[in-house]
Amino acid sequence: MGGENLQKTVENQARIIREQAKLIDQQAETIKKLETRIVELERQVEELLAIISRLQKDSSNSSKPPSSDIVKPKTEAQKRKDGKKRKIGGQPGHKKH
Repeated sequence: MGGENLQKTVENQARIIREQAKLIDQQAETIKKLETRIVELERQVEELLAIISRLQKDSSNSSKPPSSDIVKPKTEAQKRKDGKKRKIGGQPGHKKH
């Protein structure tokens, strides 16, 4: 009886080892895929940082001429408080037509 019990234990341990080996192989494959993805994402980050760096340069912080600056819309501080472009009517002191 002791021999059968020992045989079952050995077979059970062998089965567990095979399952663990299979799991290790799956994990190794997943790690390889993730490492490939990390390299790809790092390359994309470098490209995006280069683009951001290039877009942030203008004539005030590089040797670029002012004509190469991207035209930005006026900010709220640059607009008139009343929202009008200029006052209505002629200049003071001028005759009416």
